[in-house]
Amino acid sequence: MYRPIYAGSTGRNTHLVTCLQSQTTNDRLPSHQLLVLLGACYVVSMVRGSPNPKHFGLPARLRKARAQSGLTSMAVAAKAGVSDATVRQVATDERLPTVGTIAKIAAALGVSAPWLAYGLGDMTAETVATCEGMGLRLQTVRVERDHTKASLARLAGLSAPSIAQIENGGQAGVDTIETLAKALGVSPGWLAYGVGPMEPPSRRRSARSAAASV
Repeated sequence: MYRPIYAGSTGRNTHLVTCLQSQTTNDRLPSHQLLVLLGACYVVSMVRGSPNPKHFGLPARLRKARAQSGLTSMAVAAKAGVSDATVRQVATDERLPTVGTIAKIAAALGVSAPWLAYGLGDMTAETVATCEGMGLRLQTVRVERDHTKASLARLAGLSAPSIAQIENGGQAGVDTIETLAKALGVSPGWLAYGVGPMEPPSRRRSARSAAASV
């Protein structure tokens, strides 16, 4: 199983497709070998020598929040208005969701969307977060940082059309928003949900928060 590719998606999707294409171009693999290959392609690579992306801890935070809520994945899915498969696959790191999907799951669990997506702030939500205004926040800070869509796309390793899609109200994966936030020097929780300070957390404070969040 793997997550679908959406505009602006980076990282593991690209690696997955490239890996599969390289192995299946000239050979027709048996189904059981294809499943083995698929699992190998999907392994999350940890970054050495620099902090790992904050969304890497999302599956563990989701499992923690669901355990504390006492709800089954099916019950969470029903409250969030998403499929049971989505909740289970996010919790087992088989799918990387959009920030909009995380907002729905966080609301169903009664936890903070920035905490669930990126481990930022407190676990308990003061208000229900949505992605409303995400495109405007991205456009505003991009212009303030004197970036065109093309220059920001080059800096973030994305495409200008994917940035335009987000600015026009489209969705994006938690990984894409974190990549854009890092390129712009803002907090991914603020960019996605308008919650918390605009400034990114310091590395020391972030490390303490990450340790306490799982």
